[in-house]
This record gives sequence, structure tokens and C-alpha cells, in this order.
Amino acid sequence: ARTVRILEKKVLSIDQIMKLERFMERGSRMEVLFMGCFLIQIMASLRFDDLLHSAPELVKLVPGALLGVAWQTKVERARKGTKWAGSRGSFTGIDWMKIWYPIFRSVLYDRDYFIDAPNEDLTGVQHKVPFEYACAVNLYSALLRKAGFEDSEILSGIHHLRGAIITLLSHLPKDRGGGASDAELMLVGNWRTQTMP
Repeated sequence: ARTVRILEKKVLSIDQIMKLERFMERGSRMEVLFMGCFLIQIMASLRFDDLLHSAPELVKLVPGALLGVAWQTKVERARKGTKWAGSRGSFTGIDWMKIWYPIFRSVLYDRDYFIDAPNEDLTGVQHKVPFEYACAVNLYSALLRKAGFEDSEILSGIHHLRGAIITLLSHLPKDRGGGASDAELMLVGNWRTQTMP
């Protein structure tokens, strides 16, 4: 018999998400760059790998959303691209995507992955070195601490990375005023708003 190991996904509370958004106004340039990537995972309900496999030149900030295209996802391997959208909504009223986007654009060059890994002292990025999952776990744990999380809140960065995809979903009302089913709520990353093209 095959044993299946189920990994629990930990979601962030709204208060914890608000700490991350506030950090976007006071972190260093590189801290903001990478914390923004974590927040994008939450607001777009993206897996870490889906974000990493997104074409950076196709990321656009528009009224109401950050738009992107993942060229490879867990279910789509044909490289035709899966569009995603991250809400520009904010629990604090801080337009953190507006802060993050110019920093992201400043480290943009022709590459086939979303972002380079940070350098050791977090003063820049390692050119042509993809931001890998193992690095992300350690970096996000450190950034959560800088954002004001207690060690007991952090658990481990890996739980938060796995939980990012369902964090926003877990805070949505099950009815949304229109009788949405659980299946419809699971499509949150594909929702469109009136301000989106």
C-alpha cells in the first residue's frame, strides 16, 4: 500500500496580511520586492511554482489588478500560458502593488522565469539565478519576522508558502451575495472585475 503524506496548509489571518502590507511601506527595496512576490501569491491565489514560471515581461499593473501569464502550471504543461490576475485590493488601504511594481520593473531583463534570487545581503539580485523554493522558504521566514510576526506565528515559511494559494479563499464569504458555490470560489484567481481589460 502506498502512503500519502498530507501537508497541512497554514493560512495567514487578515491581521497578519495587514502586517505584510504595512511592511511594504517601510522595508528596504529588495525586501519590498520579495515580500511583494509573497503578497502576489496570496492576492492571485498562485502556487509558488506558478509565480516562478510566469513570464516577467507579460506582468502588467492595471486599475484593479496585477495581470500575468504562467507558462507552466501544475495542470498546464503545454507552455501555451495560463493567465492569472492578482487583486489590487488591500486590507490596509495601502496600494502595495503600486510600490512593488516599479521595483520589479527595475530588475527586469529577458529571462524565462519571474524573478532572480536575492543576493546574500539582500541588497540586490543574483543575475540569471532563479528564485528557488528552498531560498524562498528561508527568505519569507526572515521577512515575516521583520514584518512583526512572532516566532510562534511564523511556524515555518514552508507552511505559509503552501498556504498562500488558499489564504484569500479562506477569508471570502461563502455566499458573496450571489449564492456562489465552493467550486466557483475556487476560481478566485480567474475572477474579473469591471476595471480589468
